[in-house]
Amino acid sequence: MASRRSGLPVAIIGAGLAGLAAGLRLRELGVEFEIFESSDAPGGRVRSDQVGEYICDRGFQLVNLGYPDLTRFYQPTDFHRASKAIDVVINSKVYRLGDPRENFSNLISSLNPATGAPLEKIRFLNFLRGLKSRPNSLNEMDEDQSFEEAMIALGIGTLYSRVVRPFAQGVFLDRCDQVSEEMAYKLIDFFINGSPGLPIGGVSTLSKSLAKDLPINFKSQVDEIGEGFLRIGKRKRKAARIILATDSLAAKILLSDAQVERSLDSKTFDSMTMSTSTTWYHALDDAGFDATLRIDGLGTGPVTNSIAISKLAPEYAPPGKTLISSTVIGSVSENTSESSVRRHLASIWGVETEEWELIAKYVIKKSLPHHPPGKAMKSFLSLGNQLLLVGDHVAFPSQQGALGSGVSAAEEIARTI
Repeated sequence: MASRRSGLPVAIIGAGLAGLAAGLRLRELGVEFEIFESSDAPGGRVRSDQVGEYICDRGFQLVNLGYPDLTRFYQPTDFHRASKAIDVVINSKVYRLGDPRENFSNLISSLNPATGAPLEKIRFLNFLRGLKSRPNSLNEMDEDQSFEEAMIALGIGTLYSRVVRPFAQGVFLDRCDQVSEEMAYKLIDFFINGSPGLPIGGVSTLSKSLAKDLPINFKSQVDEIGEGFLRIGKRKRKAARIILATDSLAAKILLSDAQVERSLDSKTFDSMTMSTSTTWYHALDDAGFDATLRIDGLGTGPVTNSIAISKLAPEYAPPGKTLISSTVIGSVSENTSESSVRRHLASIWGVETEEWELIAKYVIKKSLPHHPPGKAMKSFLSLGNQLLLVGDHVAFPSQQGALGSGVSAAEEIARTI
């Protein structure tokens, strides 16, 4: 929709999760707003495509119903709940690790020393139990270190290298030695206490549900922002408040020339970078795979993780077919050859892959914001009286980070408008 009014109480730039959450919370608080989105649909990175008879999400991603700022707006009646177990492949053998409360057989495999000595696993379990009691140190980042440094100090060498690191890098879409310990702990805590899975029909279903009935102007590229205005092409709109809810790279472009009261400090501005990843979708005749995520414990190829996604969400593939989603992380992932991916997948799944049909390949240059050690986690950043910067690059890289940031900014505006 496009408003004919010249001024707005609040303009939200971006209809990703942060912008949608800001709009939803402003609507609850009775504050008028409009959202301006450059693309043709909501969701930002949370999008799906129909590729022939297959559903392909733009990058492998699960939706965690344990995120508090998701469940306040999204409570689906039907949902594909994922297991928290993972399959670790080591020398062609598959070891299933998971919560024994879900399946007692997980406990038997978990004791196998191939995935780490029993003492290492006890140490890691004690670490997980202690996450809830950790003090909130968001404002005490001087002692923050990398997640890898923290795990090495924990004394879980084999377990870390064969299980924790390959799994975590698929979550962070970044190397563990480049990721903040504090941020990693936050995501791990949400994972082990959450309820991950997929909406019926792909992750776009979530975005469309959140965006329903919100005043969104699609295909509205904002070219300039300043104190009390935004410009779309040749058209200027007045706005008493602006919530900048784009990804970090788009935000940097707008902020670099923005006419605002207070600019970002150079350290924060320079830290607004994003990781790259590539997701491959292959199809094969229905196979006896289940919906458990697989990782290579020895890291013998480029694939970070792989999952028979249609076993979790059957509508992702037509009857008689299985759809495999595989992720490769890092800037080099876009140049990784399909032949090397196929060879690694053959090792991970224990079958020949030459006949697998390539359905889609997504090079995602804006996968997740980088969050190195020492980077502070904020709810939002206020740049003067009229502009608020939000997103998971301000908070922490996750759906909850984006949603919570948008909600906090909306509440701040409602409190001070």
